[in-house]
Parts: sequence; C-alpha cells; structure tokens
Amino acid sequence: MKMTLEMLVSELKALRIAVDTARAALFDRAHQIETEYASLWKEAGFASFDGFLKAHDICDTRFYRDYLGAMKIPEVEGVSSAIGVYAAVAAGQIANRGRREKYLQAAVMRFEQDGVPWSSQEARAQAKSIAGTPPKDSNLNKQATERDRLHAEVVELKKKLHAAEREVLGLREENEKLKRKLAGKKPGQSTQPTA
Repeated sequence: MKMTLEMLVSELKALRIAVDTARAALFDRAHQIETEYASLWKEAGFASFDGFLKAHDICDTRFYRDYLGAMKIPEVEGVSSAIGVYAAVAAGQIANRGRREKYLQAAVMRFEQDGVPWSSQEARAQAKSIAGTPPKDSNLNKQATERDRLHAEVVELKKKLHAAEREVLGLREENEKLKRKLAGKKPGQSTQPTA
C-alpha cells in the first residue's frame, strides 16, 4: 500500500491524540495513587507526593498540580477529553469565567475542525489572546515546587549517607577482625601468610 500525505498526517494526528490521552491518564492515575496509597509513599520517607513524583522522575509536578486544579472547574473537566491537557490547564488558569468559557469554546471548535487538541504553545498563545494576559504560575506554586525538589534531593542524600554508613560499619568490622587476628599472634611472629 502506497502512503499518501493525508495518511501520514492522519497517523501523526492519531499518535498526538494518544499521547495527550496518555498524559491525562498518567495524571488521573497519579492523583488516585496520591490519595488512595498515601501511606505507601509516606512510609517511603516522602513528605509530599510531589517529592515522590520528582524523585522517581514521573512528571512535571507543577504541570500535574495545574492539571488537577483545572479539573476542579466543572466546565473544564466536562470538555477536557476533547480539548486536551494543555488547553485544560491553560483554561484552568484563566480567572475570568466569561473569558474562560470563550477559550473553552475555541478549544472545542479547534478539536472539532482539526481532530487534534492544541499543542502546549498553541494553548498558551490562545489563552493569552483570549484572556488578554498569559496564564501565570503562582509564587506559592513555585515555592512548593522548589520545596519538593529540595525534599527529593534530601531523600537522595539520605540514601547515600546510609550507604556510606553501612560501608564504614563494614570497614570497622573488617578492621576489628584484623586487630583480633594480629592480637592472637606471638610477638615477633610474621603477619604475612606462609606459603
């Protein structure tokens, strides 16, 4: 079968939708794990779920939090599967309800016309155009992200410290064995093994 340009475009669009759907599924499952399995990640030493996500390189925690925030807005949640995660997050950051509704209508229309949601750049550009200003990250969100990054770093450093402590303990035990072995030898006796 000979491939046509339309077939290639169709294939790429299908993959783009699959990626967007997978990203939403990742965030939804992560949220489920965050709430239903909190005891597991807390027992592992994580003070926050964001720290857990960062330590295991699961996703961008700021984007994850923005997505969850957007899903709390009923009109965004209702169309999120059609408009994609980037547009849903951008819509969630538009404070003015009227402008947010206008943005959501444009995002749905785009999907109906082209069959794919906006890319991250398109979603931000449209939000800026419709809302009048680009969606901004809150300072609290930045601080929480930095705190979680530092927590993940501390957890990693603690792991390294524990490994070093175990190594030192092993070396001490080996040193004590050698001291006992040497103490058992008579003065003047060679410490070298005999052949």
